[in-house]
Amino acid sequence: MQATPLGSSGESVVPSERLEGRVVLDAVYGPRETPLVRDARHRGLAVIDGFELLVAQAVLQYRRMSGNVASADTMARAGLAWLSERRRLGA
Repeated sequence: MQATPLGSSGESVVPSERLEGRVVLDAVYGPRETPLVRDARHRGLAVIDGFELLVAQAVLQYRRMSGNVASADTMARAGLAWLSERRRLGA
C-alpha cells in the first residue's frame, strides 16, 4: 500500500523488482497511472488505484450520511469533473 503523494508527479516510489504480493493499492488519485500502478500491472499484480479508492469511499460515505445508495458510476463522473476543474484552476 502506498498512501503518500509520491508518484503524483511521476516519481517512482518502489523499484519494480521489489513489488511483491498479490494486490497493490496506490492512494494517489491523479494521475490515475502512477509509476507504481504501471509497474504493478506490468508485473501482473492486481491494482487498486487512488481514483478507484476515492470512488469507493464516496459511495460508502454518501450511503452512511444520507441513507441512500449512489452508483459508483455517478460518483466516478463527479470525481472526474472535480479533478478536471482542479487541473483547470491549477490546484
